Amino acid sequence: MWIYFGSKRTGRWETWKVRADGGEVVQVTRNGGQMAFESPDGRFIYYTKDVFSGGRLRQMPVTSGL
Repeated sequence: MWIYFGSKRTGRWETWKVRADGGEVVQVTRNGGQMAFESPDGRFIYYTKDVFSGGRLRQMPVTSGL
């Protein structure tokens, strides 16, 4: 199980993930990303690039990452 979170550690909001039991933090997006969650079947990640301006929901396969 993964925990997804937004962070500005690169200078802008990006989506990151870390295993629920700890471990290495992995960057998921490179062109902006916030408010991410994984689909119930574990195949997709849904996120928005800019939650503060009503950004649209985006989808990417879990396996593709960046």
